[in-house]
Amino acid sequence: MAIGKDMSSPFENAPAIEQAMQWLIEDLLTNRDPSPGDLATIPGGILTEIIQALQEAQPKGEVKTRHAFNTLCTTHNWLKDLRAKPLPPRQGEQGKERKQYQYPLQTLDYFKKKPKREWGVDQVIFDRGSSIFVGDSGSGKSTFVLDMFLSRACDVFFVNKTTKPAFLVWIAGESADELYPRIKAFLACHSIPEEELKNFLGLDGPMPFNDIAEVVTFTDEVKEQLATIGVTPETHSIAFVFDTYAKCTPGADENSTQETKIITASIDAIVRDFSSHVAIIHHVNAQGKLRGNGTFKASVDTVWHVAKDGSKIHLHCLKMRGTKEPDDFDVESRSIILDEHNLGAPDSTAPVIFPSNASAESFIPKVQMQMLQALDSKSQLTSGDWQKLCEEQHDISRPTFHRHLKLLAKEDLINAPADAEKEQGKKVYYSLSPKGALLLV
Repeated sequence: MAIGKDMSSPFENAPAIEQAMQWLIEDLLTNRDPSPGDLATIPGGILTEIIQALQEAQPKGEVKTRHAFNTLCTTHNWLKDLRAKPLPPRQGEQGKERKQYQYPLQTLDYFKKKPKREWGVDQVIFDRGSSIFVGDSGSGKSTFVLDMFLSRACDVFFVNKTTKPAFLVWIAGESADELYPRIKAFLACHSIPEEELKNFLGLDGPMPFNDIAEVVTFTDEVKEQLATIGVTPETHSIAFVFDTYAKCTPGADENSTQETKIITASIDAIVRDFSSHVAIIHHVNAQGKLRGNGTFKASVDTVWHVAKDGSKIHLHCLKMRGTKEPDDFDVESRSIILDEHNLGAPDSTAPVIFPSNASAESFIPKVQMQMLQALDSKSQLTSGDWQKLCEEQHDISRPTFHRHLKLLAKEDLINAPADAEKEQGKKVYYSLSPKGALLLV
């Protein structure tokens, strides 16, 4: 059965095949094993290829399977119409449909195939879930969180930690006027033009977690706006930052268990509906502890305490669900000049987060960090072996490798063989220099 891209109905005079295809798609998209009877009903050709593509995606999880289905829909327009049709009775069960339970019980295989948690930022936050960053006013928590999630949006390392790319939605409940200069400074330090920041949108104002109707409106409207630019949970990791908890819970009694449960349920709903990460910026109380009811801390996956000492910012993990709390670490907040001709004016400078051991006011490109990490894993390598390893681990091409190899040597981040050694035809090796090793600490 040959099916062209624009065919509206490939199932003319074949209702049994159409029904079997509906149930196969339903089962595969909801992480269930397809019925052998339905599989046997499907003829060879493009229909079988579609089912095979979904079966190959299924072990990677429900999100990846739905992404594969959406990709197939761009080629086979009729798939959307088929998916939108009501499910028919099961083949062989005339007049009887599979009951859709509100609380379906699942087999062990279902849980085995559920998407596994990944680091959004290595040893700091998960890709999906919720987190709190808490500290005094002026502790640098908003700057830290902004730069961390911008690193995901720009697909760059954050204080020498690997990141998973994500689309960032920033909810500026406060300090919205500081957002642009801070982002401008971050981009400048990474040599990224403003027009290349595609994975960011912001809301100028708060969204009340304690108003269920508003949370529903927010979810619906954000889904619609993101979909218009091709951003969905199937195509992107999505991250939300709400700055701050107080601004996004107007009138709430922070010490009330009942009110806090409503707020945490709203946070959980946004995580679930967008398969996202939700980060909350919050303040400490007079005793230096997380302000409010203990239900708030209990509900999230991750809690970090942020404290400032001069230009140094200290991070201490108070909670990391499902694994041991990572070690404390320090970063440095540096003031970046944006307008050297008007120093002292508002927005003439803005803070950017750097590794505590950084010696410059710009960041090493991601490809160079990947090259250094690959070299560090083997102590020393020839240029040929190093290039092969970088291509295997990070898909770095040969021309790109050799271009950045020269830059690493120029910056004294590697111990490179002398030209005389290369000319003698000997096998020569590269290794990390002390400066390069310090960069990876």
